[in-house]
Amino acid sequence: MNQKELPLKFEEIRTFGKVFSDTRKLIRENFVIFFKTILFLVGPFALLTCMMHAFYDVKIIGANSEFDWTHIGDYLASKMILSQLKWLLNGSITALVVSHFIRVYRIKGPGKFDVNDITKSILTDIGGTLVNFLLVILLPSILGIVLFGLLYGFAELSIGAGVFMIFLGYVGYFLCRFPFWFLMYSTFISRHAEDEKLNAFSALRLSAQVLKSNWWHTWVVFFCMWALLLALGGMISLPASILSWLAGLSALDPTHNMDIDWVLVNAILTGTGEFAKTMVYSVFAATIAIHFYSLKEKKDGKGTIGMLESIGKNKDDDNIELTY
Repeated sequence: MNQKELPLKFEEIRTFGKVFSDTRKLIRENFVIFFKTILFLVGPFALLTCMMHAFYDVKIIGANSEFDWTHIGDYLASKMILSQLKWLLNGSITALVVSHFIRVYRIKGPGKFDVNDITKSILTDIGGTLVNFLLVILLPSILGIVLFGLLYGFAELSIGAGVFMIFLGYVGYFLCRFPFWFLMYSTFISRHAEDEKLNAFSALRLSAQVLKSNWWHTWVVFFCMWALLLALGGMISLPASILSWLAGLSALDPTHNMDIDWVLVNAILTGTGEFAKTMVYSVFAATIAIHFYSLKEKKDGKGTIGMLESIGKNKDDDNIELTY
């Protein structure tokens, strides 16, 4: 009998290394359909946000003769806010699309669906999906506004107090960043994790329940995944980054061909590099799904219970259909 590789089983408690190996397995056995889905359903939106952010960034700071350096603080603050907003929007829509990719995968099995099936899944659940998307956008935005307000208030009282609070803010964000974003983005996954489809708030509650008592384990998993994808994204976007740097130098040199808008070229190349990173970071959403189901299985053990109940019911293993 030829040995067949079983499709990925989501309801399984995973060790640290198993989360990474199963993410690799999921991407490997669905490589073409996964990245076609990301390219067609996430790509246009991500390209627009990356280009808009890059154009603002390069156009404002690139025109040195016109830039008002007395407002450098305002520029840095707006740059950080826009950068975080870009990643929030791109990350949310990526998590949304990947959640439906996982949903269709679990229903049909590997190699038995395409981008159209994922699009249909999104459209048939458009109402709940939009509510979930708005929840994931609004909660971090409200929290960010409150924190920025506090930082601004302390800065108004004292420069030293403002700097100290900014330092504490960065430390706090570093410690909370990965579990917090897992909590937010996993709500897209948890909506389809039970027998009945959950609403956005019930999904948030379920994600919080599986994250409980697994905060630092989740932090380590996603810090390592973030570091790997950061390095990979940097290598993939390196050619665009080098060309962008050269275009930036050309924009500052009046001896270069002035018929070319080097600032615009720089913005396009910078946006292209950021778009490439966004495509690579989509793997992050797949890891969120793998880790979520691992924590959920640890919480309720449904996969183990189902496996025990199936023992002895089917003796003919050669005829098992390797799909869900």
